[in-house]
Amino acid sequence: MKPIERLDNSMISDYMNCPRSFFHRHCEFLKPLTPNLGAEFGTALHHARDAFFNGKSESDINKAFLDHYLQFEGLDPTGTRTCVKGIQTISEYLEFYSSDLKLYDILGVELSGAMDMGFFLYIGRMDLLCIHKESGKKIVDDLKTSGRRGYLTLNPNYQITGYIAMVQELEGNKDCETGRLDQVYYYKGNKPCVMVREETVKKPTHIKEWIRDTQWQASQIHNSCYCDHFPKNTNSCSRYGRCPYLDLCCCDDEETLRSMKRNMFTIEKWEPFKEETKSEN
Repeated sequence: MKPIERLDNSMISDYMNCPRSFFHRHCEFLKPLTPNLGAEFGTALHHARDAFFNGKSESDINKAFLDHYLQFEGLDPTGTRTCVKGIQTISEYLEFYSSDLKLYDILGVELSGAMDMGFFLYIGRMDLLCIHKESGKKIVDDLKTSGRRGYLTLNPNYQITGYIAMVQELEGNKDCETGRLDQVYYYKGNKPCVMVREETVKKPTHIKEWIRDTQWQASQIHNSCYCDHFPKNTNSCSRYGRCPYLDLCCCDDEETLRSMKRNMFTIEKWEPFKEETKSEN
């Protein structure tokens, strides 16, 4: 099959976790009909934060969340990811980081970019690019939300390092070296959220290593495309609970396999940087 010429951090991560899962999502374009509520809740919170950094009112910020997540209300069997919890999380975030708009100039929200990596184009859309008014420090900011702690790391972090490399490439200078990871942990009921904000500085040696690592990873994807073979990684079958493509991997009947693909998935190309018809990872 033809090599994929545009790759982002999520696509590369998907391949490294399981090439077969990558094939189903990014080559066959199979998107599970069952929503990933953790991802949808996080996306809705991203939309709300975008509205905050775009200077919207609190009611508009809440609306940005509800416009995305209301369709999923009541689907979480744990009762954790609800509209009430979302509004509570937003309120706590706004209170915790109320001074951000005074401390920083916002250079871009949901800022898209691309970086020529030789045999492929690395694409990305960073949550926030800002500059500290007093120090002049330019910061690439990424928001992560989760109902559990212990799996997010700032160092190493390919996504943040890639965004810093991209900004340096686009602007033609190295004055952007700081990455920031905003972590929001939410819990069931009225238990308060936990806000964690960490910063890191990426020097030229970090950027060089990221480029080499990313090019190697992309070469593995291209090799699978050339060979038309995407092997299974059975160590990832229970990742985040259960791989949505596990049933496909267990099926050995072609007719049943075609039926499963028709009834359990929709065809939707992975285009995270295409403007959504929404009220907006």
